[in-house]
Amino acid sequence: MAESDWAALTSGSHGALDSGQAAKGVSAAFSPPPHSGTNSFVVGVRSVGAVTGVAGFMCDVTNYNPLIDSSANQKGGRISAAIKKYSSGFDDYAPFIALQSGLNVQTSEAYILGLSESDPTQIMLRKGALYGGMNPAASDRLRVSDQTFESSEWIHLCLDVLVNPHGEVVLNVFRNDLSANDVDSPTWAAVSGMDQFIDDSLGALTGTAPLISGMRAIFGCYFGGTAGKIALFDQVVVGRQDTP
Repeated sequence: MAESDWAALTSGSHGALDSGQAAKGVSAAFSPPPHSGTNSFVVGVRSVGAVTGVAGFMCDVTNYNPLIDSSANQKGGRISAAIKKYSSGFDDYAPFIALQSGLNVQTSEAYILGLSESDPTQIMLRKGALYGGMNPAASDRLRVSDQTFESSEWIHLCLDVLVNPHGEVVLNVFRNDLSANDVDSPTWAAVSGMDQFIDDSLGALTGTAPLISGMRAIFGCYFGGTAGKIALFDQVVVGRQDTP
């Protein structure tokens, strides 16, 4: 998607960190992941002060904000992105992609896929408010990868959030190996330790009802209180679930 398709999360209705707390923008100063064509720019988010909270962007395209089909029925969708933890010390910030049911990152629940706030970091899937961070030991985590990542490498992730006709939500996590495939021609594969998760219609497995309406695509970073932490993003792609 193009830069103009995304709106920065604000400290007003979105509940995000303001511009004095987190810097956001496009930059050619950082090396992008492997592309089949040419690409010199990535999107970065940086904590300016010792702040705790979320900074990032929300998809702002008709029929994708929220994700709806032509009949205005709420559906799920897909979001993918290449993510990189640029700063050393991985234990207090967590870049992510998410589909959120609502607008406010402090209060709205979301399905969140990203890199955990741990060192070494892991790929993690969680359900909850984005302000809750990505602690791999948290009780509301849904899946955590078996593999850990020691260096700040680009990691290409994909999250499917599929709403079934009976109201349950199926969550699938994939990763594209960037050592074998360019970021713009991915081959998605399952992630060890991150089997399919079903958010059941009874709300038994997560403690809350499945998220089936008002889904908005978001990418950004949770900062846990340290200044100067940088997360990078590239090739962010959003798709809508087809009508059954």
